[in-house]
Amino acid sequence: MFFHLASNPSDVDGLRSIYGVRAIGLIDSGSQIYGTYRVPNPEAPYPQDHIIDKQGRVMFWEAEYDTQASIKAIEELLAYQPPAGVDVVPDAGSVQPGATLGYTVVLVNNTAQKQTFWVTTIVILPDSTRIWLRGPQMVTLSPWQRIEARFDDPIPLGATPGAYSLKVKVAANTDDVWDVDGFPFRIE
Repeated sequence: MFFHLASNPSDVDGLRSIYGVRAIGLIDSGSQIYGTYRVPNPEAPYPQDHIIDKQGRVMFWEAEYDTQASIKAIEELLAYQPPAGVDVVPDAGSVQPGATLGYTVVLVNNTAQKQTFWVTTIVILPDSTRIWLRGPQMVTLSPWQRIEARFDDPIPLGATPGAYSLKVKVAANTDDVWDVDGFPFRIE
């Protein structure tokens, strides 16, 4: 999912409907509020356009608002496919202590070459602590190969109720993350 800053509510609606982006804005004392979106002050002394990928990395940054430059950047980012990708599909959005958290991980090689990469799974606790659940594990996929793996991870009886999330990361190395997917879940 991409996030884009805009200074005009009609631009926000157009970008959202055409590209499926969610619009957000920088908060500053000179900004105006349109519905639930806070948009930046056009006179602000910092860049006005940002596009942030699902890993939270800034993928586009421009000093002035330029709809056409933003659309071009979004098209380029949407056309990009990492060499290997991951999709995580949960069974449910909440679990009880003592039960299992079930989900399926799908890994895919998006290229015509063999790809070797690392896969790591972490759980983020309600207090933002990260726990390594499994990995890093090296995986090699043949060209265009797609594999699925089923996981049923036990939830400890003493697990603290609250909001958690599970993330699966595919990376060439620790500094070159190709893709991340996951899901939020609650322990009730």
